[in-house]
Formats: sequence, C-alpha cells, structure tokens
Amino acid sequence: KIAGTFDNFALKLVFPSVASYVPPPPGDCRHRKTCRRLLLIDDDLDNLELLKPLLELRGFNVTTASSGFEALRMLDSNRAVDSVICDLGMPGMNGWDVAANIAHISPGTPVYLVTGWAENISLADARRNLVKAVLGKPINLEELDRLLLKDQAN
Repeated sequence: KIAGTFDNFALKLVFPSVASYVPPPPGDCRHRKTCRRLLLIDDDLDNLELLKPLLELRGFNVTTASSGFEALRMLDSNRAVDSVICDLGMPGMNGWDVAANIAHISPGTPVYLVTGWAENISLADARRNLVKAVLGKPINLEELDRLLLKDQAN
C-alpha cells in the first residue's frame, strides 16, 4: 500500500426536511375574492407545462392551448375566460393575430403577450394592436400577478 491512500471512506449526505405541499386543485380559488379564468397559449409545450402549475398555485384556473387556432376554437365554442396570456412568436398565427381575433370573438377580454424581445415593443404599439401589455421572457410572475389582479379590480 502507498502511504496516505484510503481503502474505505464514508460520505454523509444531509438533506433538509421539507414539508410536503399539496397544491389546490385547478380552479380552487378560495383564497381569492373571485376566481380568474386564464387562457394560456404557447406553441412550446414545455412552457405550458411549466407555467400552468405556477399560475394554478397562485389561485388561477388555467386552460391551455398550443396554438392560436386552438385557442380561438375554444373561445368560439363559448368557453369563457377572464384574461389571455399568449406567446407572441408562434407559427401559423402569431400573438398579434390572436389578440385581434380575440377582440372580435370576446371583446373586452384582456390579452397579454409574452416575448423574448418585449423591450422592443412600446406600450402604445401593444395597445394599438389590442394588447393590454407585453411581458418579457422569462415571465416575472409577480408582475403578471399584479397586472391580472389590477384587471380583476376593474
């Protein structure tokens, strides 16, 4: 044997104890004054799978669509929503087109667009295109929550 080498060693891993949290079921809005029904539209399914539970944990009832066409079919079949969060850059029908169609199908429904280049879009441009606000990626959930709660108060 070479001096200073070890045949055996022990490794102790300590993990903090975490109380298990069970999120409320979708649509359980008991901790809010009213339940907000959101339509979340994104062609990236990973984004939908990530954002939906985060919004549900905040007490929103979230429905998802993977394209503008699917979202418009939902709205056209009388599925009521309070607000829409839509990715701007989608194939086939982009977020601007979705917003224009929603303004026709469901006037007064606030539409928020999400994009990686939000800083290049002015609020005036957004409003001209029937969009309430444009949010950057990654989405700041506190900012989104503030905007949605402001809509709820109006």
